[in-house]
Amino acid sequence: LSRYEGWALFIAGVGVVLLWSFVADFRKKSPEANFVVFGVLGGYGIVLWFLYNLIIFHDPLYFLHSAYSAQVINGAQAKFGLLGTKGSLKLSALTYGWDMVNVVSAAVLVSGVLSIVALLAIRHPARRRTCFILGLLAAPVVFEVLTLYAGQITIRVPELAPHGMWNVRYGLMVLPLCAVAIGVLAGRLRWTAAPLAGVIVVSTVMAGLGTPITLADGRTGTSSAAAGHPEIAAQYLHNHYKGGEILADDSSASPFMFAANLDLKEFVSPGAHPFWEYALASPARHVAWAVALPGDAVS
Repeated sequence: LSRYEGWALFIAGVGVVLLWSFVADFRKKSPEANFVVFGVLGGYGIVLWFLYNLIIFHDPLYFLHSAYSAQVINGAQAKFGLLGTKGSLKLSALTYGWDMVNVVSAAVLVSGVLSIVALLAIRHPARRRTCFILGLLAAPVVFEVLTLYAGQITIRVPELAPHGMWNVRYGLMVLPLCAVAIGVLAGRLRWTAAPLAGVIVVSTVMAGLGTPITLADGRTGTSSAAAGHPEIAAQYLHNHYKGGEILADDSSASPFMFAANLDLKEFVSPGAHPFWEYALASPARHVAWAVALPGDAVS
Protein backbone atom coordinates (compact mmCIF):
# COMPACT_ATOMS: atom_id res chain seq x y z
CA LEU A 1 0.00 0.00 0.00
CA SER A 2 3.01 2.33 -0.34
CA ARG A 3 1.91 3.05 -3.93
CA TYR A 4 -1.48 4.12 -5.23
CA GLU A 5 -1.60 1.16 -7.61
CA GLY A 6 -1.90 -0.84 -4.42
CA TRP A 7 -4.95 1.21 -3.51
CA ALA A 8 -6.55 0.20 -6.80
CA LEU A 9 -5.73 -3.43 -5.99
CA PHE A 10 -7.29 -3.03 -2.54
CA ILE A 11 -10.50 -1.50 -3.93
CA ALA A 12 -10.76 -4.28 -6.51
CA GLY A 13 -10.02 -6.77 -3.73
CA VAL A 14 -12.92 -5.49 -1.65
CA GLY A 15 -15.23 -5.98 -4.63
CA VAL A 16 -13.90 -9.46 -5.36
CA VAL A 17 -14.16 -10.58 -1.74
CA LEU A 18 -17.72 -9.28 -1.50
CA LEU A 19 -18.86 -10.84 -4.79
CA TRP A 20 -17.15 -14.15 -4.05
CA SER A 21 -18.85 -14.26 -0.66
CA PHE A 22 -22.24 -13.98 -2.35
CA VAL A 23 -21.64 -16.52 -5.13
CA ALA A 24 -19.49 -19.13 -3.42
CA ASP A 25 -19.64 -18.77 0.38
CA PHE A 26 -23.13 -19.58 1.58
CA ARG A 27 -22.53 -19.31 5.33
CA LYS A 28 -24.87 -16.96 7.17
CA LYS A 29 -23.60 -13.35 7.36
CA SER A 30 -20.51 -14.43 5.38
CA PRO A 31 -20.48 -11.41 2.97
CA GLU A 32 -20.65 -8.94 5.85
CA ALA A 33 -17.95 -10.75 7.85
CA ASN A 34 -15.58 -11.15 4.91
CA PHE A 35 -16.11 -7.54 3.83
CA VAL A 36 -15.38 -6.14 7.29
CA VAL A 37 -12.34 -8.31 8.02
CA PHE A 38 -10.74 -7.81 4.60
CA GLY A 39 -11.63 -4.11 4.53
CA VAL A 40 -10.18 -3.38 7.97
CA LEU A 41 -6.95 -5.32 7.44
CA GLY A 42 -6.45 -4.26 3.83
CA GLY A 43 -7.34 -0.61 4.37
CA TYR A 44 -5.39 -0.12 7.61
CA GLY A 45 -2.30 1.15 5.79
CA ILE A 46 -4.36 3.65 3.79
CA VAL A 47 -5.88 5.01 7.00
CA LEU A 48 -2.39 5.43 8.45
CA TRP A 49 -1.34 7.39 5.35
CA PHE A 50 -4.25 9.83 5.80
CA LEU A 51 -3.36 10.08 9.48
CA TYR A 52 0.29 10.78 8.65
CA ASN A 53 -0.70 13.63 6.32
CA LEU A 54 -3.02 15.04 8.98
CA ILE A 55 -0.39 14.96 11.74
CA ILE A 56 2.62 16.17 9.74
CA PHE A 57 0.97 18.59 7.30
CA HIS A 58 -2.35 19.33 9.08
CA ASP A 59 -4.23 18.16 5.98
CA PRO A 60 -5.30 14.53 5.41
CA LEU A 61 -5.40 15.18 1.62
CA TYR A 62 -2.00 16.91 1.49
CA PHE A 63 -0.66 14.21 -0.83
CA LEU A 64 -3.33 15.08 -3.42
CA HIS A 65 -2.79 18.82 -3.88
CA SER A 66 0.53 19.79 -2.28
CA ALA A 67 3.34 21.38 -4.29
CA TYR A 68 4.92 17.91 -4.49
CA SER A 69 1.82 16.05 -5.63
CA ALA A 70 1.50 14.40 -9.02
CA GLN A 71 -1.43 16.70 -9.76
CA VAL A 72 0.66 19.86 -9.41
CA ILE A 73 3.74 18.46 -11.14
CA ASN A 74 1.74 17.14 -14.08
CA GLY A 75 -0.28 20.36 -14.21
CA ALA A 76 2.96 22.26 -14.82
CA GLN A 77 3.83 19.82 -17.63
CA ALA A 78 0.43 20.27 -19.21
CA LYS A 79 1.08 24.00 -19.60
CA PHE A 80 4.02 23.17 -21.87
CA GLY A 81 2.15 20.53 -23.85
CA LEU A 82 4.07 17.65 -22.26
CA LEU A 83 1.02 15.80 -20.96
CA GLY A 84 -0.48 14.47 -24.16
CA THR A 85 -2.22 11.52 -22.49
CA LYS A 86 -4.56 13.74 -20.47
CA GLY A 87 -8.05 13.52 -21.92
CA SER A 88 -7.02 11.01 -24.58
CA LEU A 89 -7.95 7.42 -23.85
CA LYS A 90 -6.30 6.25 -27.07
CA LEU A 91 -2.95 7.87 -26.29
CA SER A 92 -3.14 6.73 -22.68
CA ALA A 93 -3.66 3.12 -23.78
CA LEU A 94 -0.91 3.37 -26.41
CA THR A 95 1.55 4.86 -23.94
CA TYR A 96 0.96 2.21 -21.32
CA GLY A 97 0.85 -0.49 -24.00
CA TRP A 98 4.33 0.46 -25.25
CA ASP A 99 5.50 0.64 -21.65
CA MET A 100 4.33 -2.90 -20.96
CA VAL A 101 5.94 -4.15 -24.17
CA ASN A 102 9.24 -2.52 -23.26
CA VAL A 103 9.24 -3.88 -19.72
CA VAL A 104 7.94 -7.45 -19.99
CA SER A 105 8.62 -7.93 -23.75
CA ALA A 106 6.09 -8.26 -26.55
CA ALA A 107 6.29 -12.06 -26.50
CA VAL A 108 5.42 -12.37 -22.81
CA LEU A 109 2.68 -9.73 -23.06
CA VAL A 110 1.06 -11.42 -26.08
CA SER A 111 1.33 -14.82 -24.37
CA GLY A 112 -0.32 -13.38 -21.28
CA VAL A 113 -3.20 -11.85 -23.26
CA LEU A 114 -3.76 -15.06 -25.24
CA SER A 115 -3.67 -17.04 -22.00
CA ILE A 116 -6.34 -14.80 -20.49
CA VAL A 117 -8.57 -15.23 -23.54
CA ALA A 118 -8.10 -18.98 -23.47
CA LEU A 119 -8.86 -19.23 -19.75
CA LEU A 120 -12.05 -17.23 -20.20
CA ALA A 121 -13.14 -19.43 -23.12
CA ILE A 122 -12.23 -22.89 -21.80
CA ARG A 123 -14.83 -24.54 -19.59
CA HIS A 124 -13.30 -25.94 -16.41
CA PRO A 125 -14.45 -26.27 -12.77
CA ALA A 126 -12.32 -23.36 -11.53
CA ARG A 127 -13.15 -20.92 -14.35
CA ARG A 128 -15.21 -18.62 -12.16
CA ARG A 129 -12.49 -18.40 -9.52
CA THR A 130 -9.88 -17.85 -12.24
CA CYS A 131 -11.91 -14.95 -13.67
CA PHE A 132 -12.07 -13.32 -10.25
CA ILE A 133 -8.30 -13.62 -9.78
CA LEU A 134 -7.47 -12.31 -13.25
CA GLY A 135 -9.87 -9.41 -12.74
CA LEU A 136 -8.16 -8.59 -9.46
CA LEU A 137 -4.69 -8.63 -11.02
CA ALA A 138 -5.89 -6.53 -13.96
CA ALA A 139 -7.01 -3.70 -11.63
CA PRO A 140 -3.57 -2.00 -11.38
CA VAL A 141 -3.21 -2.12 -15.19
CA VAL A 142 -6.58 -0.45 -15.70
CA PHE A 143 -5.67 2.04 -12.97
CA GLU A 144 -2.49 3.08 -14.80
CA VAL A 145 -4.38 3.77 -18.03
CA LEU A 146 -7.07 5.76 -16.22
CA THR A 147 -4.53 7.86 -14.30
CA LEU A 148 -2.72 8.63 -17.56
CA TYR A 149 -6.06 9.69 -19.02
CA ALA A 150 -6.78 11.86 -15.96
CA GLY A 151 -3.32 13.45 -16.13
CA GLN A 152 -2.38 12.16 -12.68
CA ILE A 153 0.77 10.37 -13.81
CA THR A 154 3.31 10.81 -16.57
CA ILE A 155 4.97 8.00 -18.51
CA ARG A 156 7.33 8.62 -21.40
CA VAL A 157 8.37 5.88 -23.76
CA PRO A 158 10.86 6.11 -26.66
CA GLU A 159 8.18 5.22 -29.23
CA LEU A 160 5.83 8.18 -28.60
CA ALA A 161 6.24 11.97 -28.40
CA PRO A 162 7.80 13.64 -26.47
CA HIS A 163 9.87 10.41 -26.38
CA GLY A 164 12.49 9.68 -23.78
CA MET A 165 12.11 7.54 -20.65
CA TRP A 166 10.20 8.50 -17.54
CA ASN A 167 8.46 6.25 -15.00
CA VAL A 168 8.77 3.28 -17.36
CA ARG A 169 8.92 0.99 -14.32
CA TYR A 170 5.12 1.35 -14.09
CA GLY A 171 4.93 -1.24 -16.86
CA LEU A 172 5.78 -3.89 -14.26
CA MET A 173 2.16 -3.76 -13.06
CA VAL A 174 1.18 -6.18 -15.83
CA LEU A 175 3.74 -8.81 -14.81
CA PRO A 176 1.67 -10.54 -12.07
CA LEU A 177 -1.31 -10.72 -14.44
CA CYS A 178 0.78 -12.30 -17.22
CA ALA A 179 2.58 -14.65 -14.83
CA VAL A 180 -0.61 -16.02 -13.29
CA ALA A 181 -2.47 -16.27 -16.61
CA ILE A 182 0.39 -18.11 -18.33
CA GLY A 183 0.97 -20.37 -15.32
CA VAL A 184 -2.70 -21.31 -14.92
CA LEU A 185 -3.09 -22.04 -18.64
CA ALA A 186 0.01 -24.24 -18.58
CA GLY A 187 -1.54 -26.11 -15.66
CA ARG A 188 -4.90 -26.53 -17.38
CA LEU A 189 -3.58 -27.44 -20.84
CA ARG A 190 -0.33 -29.30 -20.28
CA TRP A 191 0.58 -29.22 -23.96
CA THR A 192 0.93 -25.41 -23.73
CA ALA A 193 3.52 -25.58 -20.93
CA ALA A 194 6.57 -26.20 -23.15
CA PRO A 195 5.89 -23.45 -25.73
CA LEU A 196 4.97 -20.93 -23.03
CA ALA A 197 8.12 -21.77 -21.07
CA GLY A 198 10.11 -21.39 -24.30
CA VAL A 199 8.66 -17.91 -24.84
CA ILE A 200 9.66 -16.87 -21.35
CA VAL A 201 13.19 -18.28 -21.63
CA VAL A 202 13.83 -16.69 -25.04
CA SER A 203 12.45 -13.33 -23.86
CA THR A 204 14.63 -13.44 -20.75
CA VAL A 205 17.76 -14.24 -22.77
CA MET A 206 17.01 -11.47 -25.27
CA ALA A 207 16.43 -8.98 -22.44
CA GLY A 208 19.80 -9.96 -20.98
CA LEU A 209 21.58 -9.24 -24.26
CA GLY A 210 20.71 -5.54 -23.98
CA THR A 211 20.01 -3.04 -21.22
CA PRO A 212 16.49 -3.44 -19.76
CA ILE A 213 14.55 -0.21 -20.19
CA THR A 214 13.87 0.13 -16.46
CA LEU A 215 17.63 0.04 -15.82
CA ALA A 216 18.31 2.44 -18.69
CA ASP A 217 15.73 4.87 -17.29
CA GLY A 218 17.35 4.65 -13.87
CA ARG A 219 20.78 5.36 -15.33
CA THR A 220 20.17 7.97 -18.01
CA GLY A 221 16.42 8.68 -18.27
CA THR A 222 14.38 11.44 -16.68
CA SER A 223 13.83 9.18 -13.66
CA SER A 224 17.59 8.90 -13.13
CA ALA A 225 18.78 9.82 -9.66
CA ALA A 226 22.09 10.85 -11.22
CA ALA A 227 20.55 13.47 -13.50
CA GLY A 228 22.36 16.76 -12.98
CA HIS A 229 25.36 15.04 -11.32
CA PRO A 230 24.33 15.62 -7.68
CA GLU A 231 27.43 13.80 -6.49
CA ILE A 232 29.64 16.83 -7.29
CA ALA A 233 27.82 19.19 -4.91
CA ALA A 234 27.26 16.35 -2.43
CA GLN A 235 31.00 15.67 -2.25
CA TYR A 236 31.66 19.38 -1.63
CA LEU A 237 29.22 19.40 1.29
CA HIS A 238 30.63 16.17 2.69
CA ASN A 239 34.20 17.55 2.59
CA HIS A 240 33.34 20.89 4.19
CA TYR A 241 30.58 19.87 6.61
CA LYS A 242 31.45 20.73 10.23
CA GLY A 243 28.01 20.24 11.75
CA GLY A 244 24.73 22.12 11.79
CA GLU A 245 21.43 21.54 10.04
CA ILE A 246 20.97 21.63 6.26
CA LEU A 247 17.92 23.17 4.54
CA ALA A 248 16.89 21.11 1.51
CA ASP A 249 13.71 20.53 -0.49
CA ASP A 250 13.67 16.74 -0.75
CA SER A 251 11.21 16.81 -3.66
CA SER A 252 14.18 17.79 -5.84
CA ALA A 253 17.21 17.26 -3.60
CA SER A 254 16.76 13.60 -2.56
CA PRO A 255 19.60 12.29 -4.78
CA PHE A 256 21.89 14.99 -3.38
CA MET A 257 20.88 14.21 0.22
CA PHE A 258 21.70 10.53 -0.10
CA ALA A 259 24.89 11.16 -2.08
CA ALA A 260 26.17 13.47 0.70
CA ASN A 261 26.33 10.43 3.00
CA LEU A 262 25.40 12.44 6.09
CA ASP A 263 22.90 11.61 8.83
CA LEU A 264 19.48 12.33 7.31
CA LYS A 265 18.23 13.85 10.58
CA GLU A 266 20.55 16.81 9.88
CA PHE A 267 18.42 17.79 6.87
CA VAL A 268 15.48 20.16 7.36
CA SER A 269 12.95 19.25 4.65
CA PRO A 270 9.18 19.71 4.11
CA GLY A 271 8.28 16.83 6.42
CA ALA A 272 10.09 18.49 9.36
CA HIS A 273 7.12 20.57 10.48
CA PRO A 274 7.33 23.36 11.75
CA PHE A 275 11.13 23.67 11.44
CA TRP A 276 10.87 23.70 7.65
CA GLU A 277 8.68 26.81 7.70
CA TYR A 278 10.97 28.54 10.23
CA ALA A 279 14.10 27.77 8.20
CA LEU A 280 12.51 28.98 4.95
CA ALA A 281 11.48 32.24 6.60
CA SER A 282 14.90 32.89 8.14
CA PRO A 283 17.60 30.44 6.98
CA ALA A 284 20.53 32.19 8.70
CA ARG A 285 18.87 31.85 12.12
CA HIS A 286 17.95 28.17 11.85
CA VAL A 287 20.36 26.27 9.58
CA ALA A 288 24.08 26.22 8.76
CA TRP A 289 23.67 25.20 5.11
CA ALA A 290 21.07 25.70 2.39
CA VAL A 291 20.81 23.51 -0.72
CA ALA A 292 18.89 25.05 -3.64
CA LEU A 293 18.00 23.45 -6.94
CA PRO A 294 16.47 25.53 -9.75
CA GLY A 295 12.78 26.07 -9.14
CA ASP A 296 12.51 24.31 -5.79
CA ALA A 297 11.14 25.80 -2.54
CA VAL A 298 14.57 26.75 -1.19
CA SER A 299 15.60 28.61 -4.35
